[in-house]
Amino acid sequence: MKKHIKFVIFLLVVFGLLLNSAFIKRQFFERLDLSDKNTKKEKTKTDKYYFDDKNNNSYKGNIYDISGSKNLDLKLKKYGKFKIFFDIVNISSGSLKELNFKLFHKSNKGRKLLSSSVNIKTTASIFEDIKFAKGDKLIVEFTGTGKVLITNPAIYKNLIDNLYVFLISVDTLRADFLEIYGNKDKISDNITEFSKDAVIFENCYSTSSWTLPAHISLFTGMDVFNHYVYNQNMKLPDMIPFYPEELYKHSLMYSFNAGVFLDPKYGYFRGFDYYNSLAWLGKKRNRKQSERESEIMFKNTQTLL
Repeated sequence: MKKHIKFVIFLLVVFGLLLNSAFIKRQFFERLDLSDKNTKKEKTKTDKYYFDDKNNNSYKGNIYDISGSKNLDLKLKKYGKFKIFFDIVNISSGSLKELNFKLFHKSNKGRKLLSSSVNIKTTASIFEDIKFAKGDKLIVEFTGTGKVLITNPAIYKNLIDNLYVFLISVDTLRADFLEIYGNKDKISDNITEFSKDAVIFENCYSTSSWTLPAHISLFTGMDVFNHYVYNQNMKLPDMIPFYPEELYKHSLMYSFNAGVFLDPKYGYFRGFDYYNSLAWLGKKRNRKQSERESEIMFKNTQTLL
């Protein structure tokens, strides 16, 4: 009898592992690099970061000059139903040039228009559901004049719905000002409510007393003397791994921030599809300016979600 029970348990475990493996196989997240064999006509283009100095933004993608019209053919290695996402950014210098965009799905049935945008002033975000078969391809078509950046398209399927990871950093906030760490003034009601279903760390220490080195440590797992960023004239060396770059391979990455020492020039932009720093609103900020930055950050986040 015991042997039979053990055998049944063994079968259930094997079945569970196979079921889990099958489910995992149905999930995927993949970045399509526009600079490699996925495109026929633009093999020389390289994936890079673009900095919009005026608005203190950075994007990761490829840049193309548009004069009249340009088509980019995008072949996919995956077949079936999935979602595709990428951003198109008009980075024309001087007065904004008119740029128009269309995304087609070409199959043996012909061309189907998936998305379009007329006269892109700043940014157009593309989220589309597509069904892809062998031999199909996507055609990115531009008309107009100017310069455009395309972020590396991400295709994904069967990811866990509504799975978001947020890092919310409140600069100069002392732990003893929070009710969860003993403060009795009840000035952090929302954090207190959130903590009821969360893990609270009671023995956690920063690597530094100020923003820049502490946040670099947060994203590298290194102390100040190993990541070499300990004054405002320093930048994270390219040779040091940055955790968001690893997450970038498996997810869409966005940052909205308003800290002077979170400026992309320090190296924070690495691994983000879009890094938006609102510190340009004024280095000498009063309370109203800070509140305005906070409102913009949360509105941008809500719009993205």
